[in-house]
Amino acid sequence: MDRQPAATLDDPATGRHKAYATGGAISWTVDGRFVRSFRLDRVAGAGGVGPGVEHVVFARFSDGGGGGGAAEVALCLFRVDTLGIHCQSGAAFTIALPFGVRSVHALQVGLLVQRRAADAADAGGLAASLPTLFSLLGPRSEFKMLGLSRAPDLDRMRRQTGRQLMLSPTPARTDGPGAAIPVFNDPDVVL
Repeated sequence: MDRQPAATLDDPATGRHKAYATGGAISWTVDGRFVRSFRLDRVAGAGGVGPGVEHVVFARFSDGGGGGGAAEVALCLFRVDTLGIHCQSGAAFTIALPFGVRSVHALQVGLLVQRRAADAADAGGLAASLPTLFSLLGPRSEFKMLGLSRAPDLDRMRRQTGRQLMLSPTPARTDGPGAAIPVFNDPDVVL
């Protein structure tokens, strides 16, 4: 029986990337060829993919550390409080996470990261003002807050466009009857 990869990425330029969690390590292959492996330190109480790792995802970053500005594939290991970014070129980065991570999704370039709602509950009265969605465009960049733009009349918007939510750093329209309302903290959104 074949083991299931923890993460995959089909990249037309570099091939089919797969990451496998095996015991205390994660192995990275491209088109079935071994690239590298990472030992996972055991962390008490941590669940997820492997010891101490909650999420594993491949991403393309425009500033992957190899220079030149072309998008480079990287394996991202989300732990409880850090993000390890391992680029195909061999460059490695560690970023302190400013929040717990609920889910992670690769974008064409970068990552879409959803903050864990439990962190909002721990913040007490500030919970309603904390943002939910963030983007990370490269290992040298910072997490950027994203808003969910909602029309004041959701039923009308659904009938006209078939969509309810739109990700954006700023609302698409700011005045008139169809003005978008930026929402930065909807814990009910599931990506």
